[in-house]
Amino acid sequence: MQKNKDISILKIINYNLLFFIPLLLLYVISYFFASYLSPILHVSKIIAVDILMIILSLVLFMILIPMLRTRESVKGVRLSLFLFIVTGFLITVPSLFSGNTGILLSSLLILGNFVFATFIMSPDVIGISGDLEDWLKHKAQIMIFTIYVSIILLYMFGFAWMYFSIAHDPAYPNAFSYTNVEQLGYPTFVYYSVVTMATVGYGDISPVSSGARLVMTMQTIIGMIINVVFIAILMMYVSTMAAREDKKNERKIAKEENLLKKEERIIEREEHEIKDVKREIDQIANPQIRATIGSPVSNQYDSSRYPNYMNGLKQNTDNNYYRR
Repeated sequence: MQKNKDISILKIINYNLLFFIPLLLLYVISYFFASYLSPILHVSKIIAVDILMIILSLVLFMILIPMLRTRESVKGVRLSLFLFIVTGFLITVPSLFSGNTGILLSSLLILGNFVFATFIMSPDVIGISGDLEDWLKHKAQIMIFTIYVSIILLYMFGFAWMYFSIAHDPAYPNAFSYTNVEQLGYPTFVYYSVVTMATVGYGDISPVSSGARLVMTMQTIIGMIINVVFIAILMMYVSTMAAREDKKNERKIAKEENLLKKEERIIEREEHEIKDVKREIDQIANPQIRATIGSPVSNQYDSSRYPNYMNGLKQNTDNNYYRR
């Protein structure tokens, strides 16, 4: 399929609708099933909707992002994804002015799924190509590190808000057990989110309800996948750097060997020329050949080839003649 290189405003709007409309449909579906899952997960209906949206939105992005990549160039996909993130943030701005930060914090999980799905399903969009040396040429390692940190931060603060909401759910209290924890504010659950993402688990905060355990399990799995993928990319980068340095040294050694061979050929050619000159000079210096000077045979040793030697030889011959 031929990929379009031009990006128009209409096309960007269509791509944003490609994501927002399915998200709205998934939200309606989640709201319908939340009534059945709420008693099972021991959370209120609105929190059950948020938990379902974590799973469904990730599946949606895993499907739509590769579909978009097959229809659009890398530049177009990057622009569409960037504008989707900006649009999603702008939607939450009105709630921020009203003092409600819950909508923004809960949407961080959707944005985290979006970036994570792009990182896994279409790595070329963020600069990971099949040729690892292209990472070094285009400084893609900086973008990869930036994407990794972005995913970690989005999930860390997003899951922290989910834990905070579950812990303060009036319908199902005591969703967590605490040891030596005095305050249950949002920063406390940011700490718990970091510990869960790192799969450390100190035990000072432990999930008790089914919903809290399900959310903790999802974050742990996502955290392990992100860390494993990033470590794999880091190892490939290190190995590529080492291989590139070895190739550089090999090319340098090969270049020096070629120069040495070229110099050897030049020296051999000069040695052959010197031997030919010496051999002809010895022939001319032979008394028998010197006696033939002036004869037709001596034309092969004329002054056109060795002007200095022949002129000197002629002068010596003339002087000897006049001496006699």
